[in-house]
Amino acid sequence: MPNRRNNWYNLHSTRRYPLDDKSTGTDDDGLRLRDDIINDIHLRFPLSAGRYAFLSGITVSDKLVTAVFTATDDIDNPTKLTPIAVVHALKPVSEALNIAVRPLYPQVGGFIVFGDTTENFVARFSSPRQGLIAPRAARAFNTLPIPTLRRATNGNGLTGLVTLRGQTDVEVVSEEVNIQGYGRQQAMIVRLVQSPIGDNVLEKYIGPCDARPESRNCEKTPVETINGAIADCVGNIDILFCNLEVAAFESCGDGDNPGGVIIDGSIGIDEVCAGQQPERFKGRDLCLPSISSSSLSSLSSFPTPSTPLSSSVSLSSAAPNCADLPYCEPFDDAIADYFKIKIGAWVFEPVESPAESCGSEISRKSCDSSSHSSLSSLSMVVSQIENCTPWMERPALSYRCEGDYLRNVAVWDACAYSSSLEKVVTTDLRLNSSSQENGGIIINWHVVDPLSNPHEEYFHALLDRRENAVRLVRYTGVSPIFEVARVTLGSPAVIGHWYRMKVTTQALTLPSVAIRIEVTGVTNPGWPAVTLTVPTSQFLPDDGLFGLGSIRGVTDFSYFAIKERV
Repeated sequence: MPNRRNNWYNLHSTRRYPLDDKSTGTDDDGLRLRDDIINDIHLRFPLSAGRYAFLSGITVSDKLVTAVFTATDDIDNPTKLTPIAVVHALKPVSEALNIAVRPLYPQVGGFIVFGDTTENFVARFSSPRQGLIAPRAARAFNTLPIPTLRRATNGNGLTGLVTLRGQTDVEVVSEEVNIQGYGRQQAMIVRLVQSPIGDNVLEKYIGPCDARPESRNCEKTPVETINGAIADCVGNIDILFCNLEVAAFESCGDGDNPGGVIIDGSIGIDEVCAGQQPERFKGRDLCLPSISSSSLSSLSSFPTPSTPLSSSVSLSSAAPNCADLPYCEPFDDAIADYFKIKIGAWVFEPVESPAESCGSEISRKSCDSSSHSSLSSLSMVVSQIENCTPWMERPALSYRCEGDYLRNVAVWDACAYSSSLEKVVTTDLRLNSSSQENGGIIINWHVVDPLSNPHEEYFHALLDRRENAVRLVRYTGVSPIFEVARVTLGSPAVIGHWYRMKVTTQALTLPSVAIRIEVTGVTNPGWPAVTLTVPTSQFLPDDGLFGLGSIRGVTDFSYFAIKERV
């Protein structure tokens, strides 16, 4: 009578498994694969290699046993054949022993169990159906949607099995959540939990700005944007009436206090919306951001003193809308004229480069009524010119970006130029101790695809102490920030010393543009100068702005100078 207690591998030695029942089991020469040579196979491979796996060759020689496995997209009419694994073992080979396969394709793994390999045997299978392996023994899988895990600032990611551990106030759990478009799915959740020692985790992780809208920790839900416009660091969204005629709206109010203004423009709606051409909107706002919603645009557009206008309608900043090149902003009056903060925290610091170069060759802010921010009435605008403190007696101030922000960006948003090509921008900067210790000049900052996918793009010239290099990086709207080129410093940059950076943009054969970065020592003149010239075809359109900034760096900028390249 038959033995009904044959074990798993002995049973397979008497039947075709692990080959599929649909396979022929016959090699190219008509030789049939013996059932007792292979007792079991366990093979897993990515679906990108193929849907099916088959044994494409096996050799049993005097000293070695080898087998080759191939993946295919179709059993009878394959369009691709991908070798995925191989195994070899020295004789004698123990029966019922799991032998790991050697992967020939990423993410392939598994093992094979040989049976009787005492007799030599050679077989080659050219088509998938000859050596097709049963789905139970060889199965394809969809690759993982997250192949690696890493911090945003790390170049190399973790692969394989990654264990995420929480802390006393941070937990990592698996929960079923409702994902839009996919229904309820199992997801990994990283969240704050109340610490057992009694710490307020919301207060602990609130950041340096205390209560803020983006942290969702304000007592009431605030207004964060108006038509996409983001407020400055103190919560103001300024509206500037550019090239418009402004007059009192007498029908609103009680006569002496009209309570409103009439805004009129000479450009018709047909000119503004001509053709609805998207490229018309790829430029930049030429309006000065420091004028409040109650502000008027320019001295030439104000009504005369005889026009009834309440003193409550005032200028929050009477700086002109445009500046002339060459221009230099020394920050000594604690006002960053024309500068608009895009991201990060910016303050004024009582330090200054000893070689600050806002000289007579550059149009430094003049001491007249157009440079003050305290004009409180129309009569001041028309007739009053305040006394100014001489420049030599003004405090020495610099513009500092501070705080551990991934990006600190402030751009010079004046309508002094329409192209960022053929320009020279200069600043003296000082690095301070921080997490990254770098800083430099923002180049061609602009918003692209404003209608379909609005995002910022710009180049950034950096003096980077941690990297010991002068670097040119590029931001394309999402992290990370990509490095374009670098040159190693001949001597390390020193915290507390002043360095001069000059950036020149030059049009080559468009779309090719050359960006030249020059860095020299100011307070350490013996420091070896560094020059980096980078040709790029990713610069255009050239409608962007220049500015100052850092990447997680606390950096002082003594002045900002811009002029045409000659």
